[in-house]
Amino acid sequence: MKKSGDPQPQESRLDDCLVRIPRRTHVRFPRICPICLQPAEKKLQLRIPHRGGPLLHRISFPVCHDCYRRIAPRHLLRCVVFGWGLVAAAVAVAATLRDTLGIVLFFVLIIASRIVRDHNPTGVSFHMDRESMVWTFPSPEYAELFYIANLRE
Repeated sequence: MKKSGDPQPQESRLDDCLVRIPRRTHVRFPRICPICLQPAEKKLQLRIPHRGGPLLHRISFPVCHDCYRRIAPRHLLRCVVFGWGLVAAAVAVAATLRDTLGIVLFFVLIIASRIVRDHNPTGVSFHMDRESMVWTFPSPEYAELFYIANLRE
C-alpha cells in the first residue's frame, strides 16, 4: 500500500531540459523545432545508442526547414564520408597488416566509425531506465512543451 507522500515513479517530471516519462512505444512531439522553437515542417531521424548495450533507437522528430538544411547535409556528410570511410580504412588496414597491429587498428577504426556515425548534432536524445524514458532537449521551453504533450490522459 502506498503512502500519500510517496513519489509515484510513473509520473512525468520536468527538470530544465530533461523530461522523464513512463516507458512507452510512442511519444508525442510538439510541432515546433526543438532547436529554434520555430514551426516545424520536416522530420529528422537520428540513431541513439542504447545505454549498456549494442541496440540503437531510431527517433524521428520535427524540425524547421532552416535547422534541417543546416543539420542534415553535415550529418549526412559526417555519416557517409567519415563514418563509412573509417570502415573502409579498417578493412584496408586489416587486409594489408595481417598481424596483431592490423587487428588492433581494425577494431580502433571500427569503434571510431561508430562514434562518428552516431554523433547527434541536435541536442535531442533519450535513454531508458527500468520504468521510464529520460529525454533531453536543447531548450527548457521545448522540454516543457514535450512534457505537456506526453502527460498521461
